[in-house]
Amino acid sequence: FLEISPKLFLGVDKLPDSIKLSQGSADISGQNTVVLGSAEAGMMIEEGLITGVGSDIPEFFGLPSVKVVGILTPTGTIIDDYHFMSKTTFVSLSATKDDVLIAESPLGDLKIFYLYDQNNIPTQFKALIDPLKPVYSIDGVNYLSTSIGYDEAKMMLEEKLFSQKFDTLKNFFGSNIIIIGLPKRTLTSLDMMHFVPREFKENYFESLKNNSTK
Repeated sequence: FLEISPKLFLGVDKLPDSIKLSQGSADISGQNTVVLGSAEAGMMIEEGLITGVGSDIPEFFGLPSVKVVGILTPTGTIIDDYHFMSKTTFVSLSATKDDVLIAESPLGDLKIFYLYDQNNIPTQFKALIDPLKPVYSIDGVNYLSTSIGYDEAKMMLEEKLFSQKFDTLKNFFGSNIIIIGLPKRTLTSLDMMHFVPREFKENYFESLKNNSTK
């Protein structure tokens, strides 16, 4: 599901009550129905893919078609880029891939990690991310090669989590990382992501497991 930027899907039993709609219904219980985030819906309307609620989208990532039953109000967050659907519809997508990890910070914030390899680097970042060099060794310590999207990097700089390119962070969601790329703004969901090697996911879940046994 990698075009100019990744397409983001979430399969849920029902939408949280805190999520508000600008049009249509939040009922995604029907087979092959979808609720769109405001930015994704706006893009699809602009490109003539849909006209709004009630539109059918043919040949949707392996499904014959899906029906748009709702459009969310803008939130200014990554939710605006998501497709929300039932878990049954979600698992039927041919596009479903394990490319994105959503992790909760100690403060309860959700952080989005794009797990890269040789086959899935976004076009805009191919000059920044070298999939053949996912790890750097410094003084006997291994650091995962990490790039940080524009908006997320700005927030981290403001919070003084790092100060410049090639800074290192230890035990960052279970991994030691080195910041090797600070991409320009893309005005897409990519701006909110950390781009890390796939090994990052294994380290993250291992850290959760270790913390739960303490």
